[in-house]
Amino acid sequence: MNSKIPMYTPPDIHDQLPFRAWLGRYLGATGWSQTMLARSVQVSPKTAHSWLTGCSLPQLGAILKICRLFSALFGIELAEMIIQATDAAQITLERGGC
Repeated sequence: MNSKIPMYTPPDIHDQLPFRAWLGRYLGATGWSQTMLARSVQVSPKTAHSWLTGCSLPQLGAILKICRLFSALFGIELAEMIIQATDAAQITLERGGC
């Protein structure tokens, strides 16, 4: 039995999304709550909330955990997921971010 979530096709403009929107899009596709995300990447729910509201960006270790999680859930190559996440973080920083 395949326990993976059905394939999610990210938008072609993923490099134009700020991190909070990128994270929210994937989180929404899983149907997970902020608390479930927080538990999965071993942070507090308050920390996950701050990422999703755009108040802060995750540290690199947390970004890697998020990428590993979504890569496994959606069957997307880890390298592609990391590129998407770092592009989104860069957009956030360029726009004056957090």
